Amino acid sequence: RAILAELIRTDPEAALASALPLALRAQLPAAFAPELEEIISARASLEIIQTCLHPPGVAHDHADDLYRATVLSGREYRVHTYGARLQDASLTATSLHGIALDGHLAVSEARHRVLDADEPLPAGVALASPRAIAVEADGRVTVLPTADALPAFVDALLAAENNPVLLEADAGQGSSGVSGRPTQAWTHGAKTLLVIRVDFSDLTGTPINKFDGNAQITAAYIDNVINGSGGVRAFFQEGSFGKNDIDFDPATDVTAVLRLPSTASAYATAEANSLLHSDARAAATVAGFNVAGYDRVAVVFTNLGTLPGSEITYGGLGNIIGANLWVNGAFDLRVVAHELGHNHGLRHANLWRPTGGSPVSLTGDDPETTDEDERSIEYGDPFDLMGDGDFSENHFSHWNKSLLQWIPDLAVTTAASSGTYRIYRLDGSTADLALPRALKIVRDPTRDYWIGYRRATASAAADNGAYVLWGYNTNQQGHLLDLTTPGANANDAPLPLLTTFADTVAGISLRPVAQGGSGADEWLDIEVALQPRIQWSAATYVVNEQGASAILTVNRSANATGNVSVSYATSAGTATAPSDYTHAGGTLSWLDGDTTPRTITISLVADALVEGTETFTVTLSSPVGGVIVEPTTATVTIADPGASDPTFAMPLTGSTINRVLVQPDGNLLVGGSFTFIQTPDFNVYEYARIARLTPTAGVDPEFDPGVGADGAVQALARQPDGKILLGGDFANVGGIARARLARLHSDGSVDTTFTVGSGPDGTVHDIVIQPDGRILIVGAFANYDGAARNRIARLLPDGSLDATFANPTYSAGTALRSLALQPDGKILAAGGFSYTFGSGGGTGFKSGLVRLFADGTRDTSLDVGYGAHTSSANNNLTTINRVAVLPDGRILVAGSFTGFGNNFTPRRIARLSSTGALDTTFVPSVNNTVSALLPLPDGSLLAGGDFTQIDATAVVRFARILTNGTVDAAFAAAGGLSSTV
Repeated sequence: RAILAELIRTDPEAALASALPLALRAQLPAAFAPELEEIISARASLEIIQTCLHPPGVAHDHADDLYRATVLSGREYRVHTYGARLQDASLTATSLHGIALDGHLAVSEARHRVLDADEPLPAGVALASPRAIAVEADGRVTVLPTADALPAFVDALLAAENNPVLLEADAGQGSSGVSGRPTQAWTHGAKTLLVIRVDFSDLTGTPINKFDGNAQITAAYIDNVINGSGGVRAFFQEGSFGKNDIDFDPATDVTAVLRLPSTASAYATAEANSLLHSDARAAATVAGFNVAGYDRVAVVFTNLGTLPGSEITYGGLGNIIGANLWVNGAFDLRVVAHELGHNHGLRHANLWRPTGGSPVSLTGDDPETTDEDERSIEYGDPFDLMGDGDFSENHFSHWNKSLLQWIPDLAVTTAASSGTYRIYRLDGSTADLALPRALKIVRDPTRDYWIGYRRATASAAADNGAYVLWGYNTNQQGHLLDLTTPGANANDAPLPLLTTFADTVAGISLRPVAQGGSGADEWLDIEVALQPRIQWSAATYVVNEQGASAILTVNRSANATGNVSVSYATSAGTATAPSDYTHAGGTLSWLDGDTTPRTITISLVADALVEGTETFTVTLSSPVGGVIVEPTTATVTIADPGASDPTFAMPLTGSTINRVLVQPDGNLLVGGSFTFIQTPDFNVYEYARIARLTPTAGVDPEFDPGVGADGAVQALARQPDGKILLGGDFANVGGIARARLARLHSDGSVDTTFTVGSGPDGTVHDIVIQPDGRILIVGAFANYDGAARNRIARLLPDGSLDATFANPTYSAGTALRSLALQPDGKILAAGGFSYTFGSGGGTGFKSGLVRLFADGTRDTSLDVGYGAHTSSANNNLTTINRVAVLPDGRILVAGSFTGFGNNFTPRRIARLSSTGALDTTFVPSVNNTVSALLPLPDGSLLAGGDFTQIDATAVVRFARILTNGTVDAAFAAAGGLSSTV
C-alpha cells in the first residue's frame, strides 16, 4: 500500500498500471476494501493552481509549486497525472478516472476507459452484440456498437471541456509557436468578476486586510481596488492597449459575507484550497448569484496564515488559464492583478541567476547540474507585476503580453540576420500596435531572446536600456537577464545604451545604439550582430531500411560573411556500423557568401530481419568561422518497411477520414466525417470534415475552411493552380450553399466563382481533373443541376455541366466509386453497376468496370467478361471500390468481389491487361473487402481495407503486395491497423 501511495505521487502512470484489476477486485472479501486503493470515475473540475509561497513581489530562489486538484463528494484530492493531461488548462468539468490513496489521486491522461472483457458490467448495462464495447467516462458506463465509434465518443468528451488553451500552434511570428498559450477569446474582451466574501465559525465577520491596517474588505473597499484610480481595471485596460477589461460592479458583483460549512482551521490545516473555493461557490449560488455565469471568481477571506498548523500562508492563489482566484486577506492591486494574470494564463516573471562568468550561462556551480531551479529566481523580475513589481506601471512584460496576444504576433519583429532594429515601448496604453513592440531572436530550439523597452516605471535603467528576457517554446516563466550586474542587483538589469552584450555560445550580440520618440511611440534602436549559425535542418530523421541511404542536411544561416566549416561523425546507438549502416565522418565547408545547405549521405545496410526501429547519431563539432546552434547531434532512426513513422503524430478526429490528398509541398488535405481535429497534445480545431495537415501531422492554421462542410467529404482533388475540389454528401461548405460539390481556394475559403447550381442529387465519391481543366465526377447521383447524368458527369472549369460528355446507357446500379485516367485520355470508371452484353442486349452482363472515350461513350475494346462478381455466381453483382492504371498500361481493381470476369479465383484484388483480360499470374486471395489501393513505382502496391489475411499471411487491414501477387512478408511483420482503411 505504501509503495502504491508513493507511485501515485511520483509516477501516476505506473500507479494506474499497478492497480488491482477490477475483475479480481470484485472477487475479494469485503474486509479487504479499506486497504485497497479507491477507484475514481467522475465528471469533475480539474484545477491547475499556482502556489505563491510568499506574498507576490517577494523574490526567492526556489520554484513555487504548480499543482492540480479536484473536489469529489466534498473531499479535496491532489491530482497527479501524466502525458497529454499535463498540457491541459484548468477545466471546470472533465471526465476523470483513476485511483486514490490518502487524498492523492492518480488520473489517467485518457478521458475514458474501455472495460475489460471479463469485467462485470453495472446493473442494467449489457453488450448488444459481440462487437460492442463498454466504455467508462464521466462516472458512468456507455455501450458503443463497435470500437470504430470510440474516437467520436472521446472527441465529444473533449469538446465538452471547452479547453481555453491553444496547445499547438504554428511556428510563426511572435509567440504563435508557443505551446500552451491561451486563446485570444480567453484574454481579450471584458471579463466579468464575482467577489465572494466568506467567513468561518471560528473566524467570523467581514474579511480584513492585515496589510492595510486591518481595514475591512467591504464592497466599497473592493470597488476602490478594482475600479479606483490606478486600480485593477485600469491596469488591465492600459496594459492590454484596450483589448481587455475587468467588468465589476460593486452593487451586483460582490456577495455579502457568507459562512462556509467547515472551520477556518479545517481548511487551513488541510490546505484545502479547492474545497474552500467550491464551498464558497456553492454558498454564493444559494445566495442567488449565477456563479457559473462569471468569467472570473474570487474568494476573499481574512488571512489564515497565523492559525496553528495553517498551510494557507500565501497572499493569493490563481488557476492557470482558469476562472478561480483566492485572496488570503491581502486584497490590493498587487495581489488581485497578479492572480488575475494567472487566470489569464501567465506564470511568474522570474530572473535568471548566472553562476558562471556569463549572464546567460546555462550551467550552475556544478557543471553537471541540470536543475534549472538553481538558476531561476521566482518573482525575480522587479519590473513585471507577475514578478517583483508592485504598482500599476509595472505592466506585464512584452513576453507575457505576447502570450496574452495583447501585443499581436505581427508587432513582434524576428531578427534573422544582423542589422539595426527599432522597437517601440511596450507600456504605452495608446500604442500603435502596427509598430514593433518587441524584438525576438531565436537562440536555440528551447529559448529565444525577447527584447523590449519600458518607459512607465521610475527606473532610469529601464528608461535608458534594453529590457531583455528569455522566452520559450512553451508557456512558462519568462526569465529577465541581468546584463549589467548579473547575480547582484536585478534593478539595473536592462542593457545600457551604447553597451554591448555578447552571447558567445549562440553567436548573438546586442547593443542599444539610440533612443527617441515621444509618448506611446518612444523607441529604442538595437544593433544586432549574428555570427554564421550552423545547424541541422532537423534534429531527427526517419529512414526506410530498404532505402539506399540516409541524407541529412546542415544549414548555414544568419550571416554569409567569411569562410565557415564544421566537422561531423556518426556514432552507434542501437544501430551499429557496419551491420546497419556505414560509418561516416568528415568536414562541411562554406566559402564567403555561400549559404547553400550541405548534405551528409550515410549508406544503409538492408537485411531481411524484422528488428524494429534502430537508431544512430551524427554529431557536429569543431566549428570554424561560426557557431553550432543546439542540438549538436541529430538522431537517425532506421525503420523496418511498413513501420509507423514516429515523426508523424496523427491527430485524433471525431470520425472517419475518407480521403487523403498529398500536396506538392508535402502538406496533406484530409476530408471525411469528422467535426473537429484533436492533436496529440489535446488542442482542438473545429474544422468540420475538411482540414489540411503539415507533413508531420500538425494542423496547418493557414488553411481555414470556416465552419467546414455540413456533411461528409468523400472525394478530394487539387487543381494545378492550387484550388481544391471536394465532393461528398454536404449541402453547404463554409456557410455557403454547395450541393455535394465545391471548390476552395488554397487558404480553405470557398471559391464563389465555381457554381454548381443544384449540383448532383446524390453522393459524389471521386473527382478527377483532366489535363484540359475539365472535371470528372462519379457517385450515386442520377442528375446534375437538373440534367440527367447517370452516376458520372463532366464539368467545365466554372462548375457548369459539360453537355458534350455523353450520358452513359449502362444499367443503373448503386454507384460509381472510382475514376482513373489513362495516358491516352480514356477514362476508367469503377463501382457497383452493370451493363448488358452487346448493343442488342442479351442475358449476360458486365459488372463494376467500364472504359469511356473522352466524349463519354463506352470503349468496347475493354472486355472484362462478367466483371466483378461473387465466387458462387458470375451474375451476382458486387462492387469495385478502387481502380488504378499502372505505368505499363495494365489495370488494378479492388473491392468486395470474390470472382472476376469468367474466373472464380480472384478475391478482392485483380490485375487486368489493357483489354480487360484477367492476369492469372497475379491472384492474391484477400479474406475481406479492399477499400483502397496505391500502386508504387517499383510495381508493387499498397492495399487497405477490412481484411486480416492475404493468402496464408496474417495482415491486418494494410499490406504491401509484390508484383507477383504475394504479400511482402517483411512489410506485413510491421503490424496492422485497428480499424478499416
